[in-house]
Amino acid sequence: MVGARGRDPEGRNGLRSFRGQQLDDAKKTVLETGRSEKLEVMAEGGHVFEIHIETISGVEGITQVLTTVVDVTESRRREQALKDLLLEVSHRSKNLLAVIQSLAGQSARYAGSLEQFLAEFQGGSFSFKFAGSCDGS
Repeated sequence: MVGARGRDPEGRNGLRSFRGQQLDDAKKTVLETGRSEKLEVMAEGGHVFEIHIETISGVEGITQVLTTVVDVTESRRREQALKDLLLEVSHRSKNLLAVIQSLAGQSARYAGSLEQFLAEFQGGSFSFKFAGSCDGS
């Protein structure tokens, strides 16, 4: 992925300034190899564009280059929001596990036997205490 920032005189969010040598080089590579290329442009204002470059057969068998520009700004924002939410869920899960381990340790510390520990740990008093902490209160 390649990134470029800037704003051209015509106000197209940096695409004109990117079109220079980087885009020309990518097009030449696609023509030489026949493999498609995908570039990413970070434009002014937080916009993100994907530029897809591929070859197509033109009139009379002449190979041509097809370049497509797609605005993927909202998609990238949604991806970032999902990543942030997954990190938060992971963090909360680890905290919850720490609480459970702590309660298990306290129950084990004061239990005289395995049976007493299991009765205390699985008993209604533990479940009631634990249920109150699951809803965020």
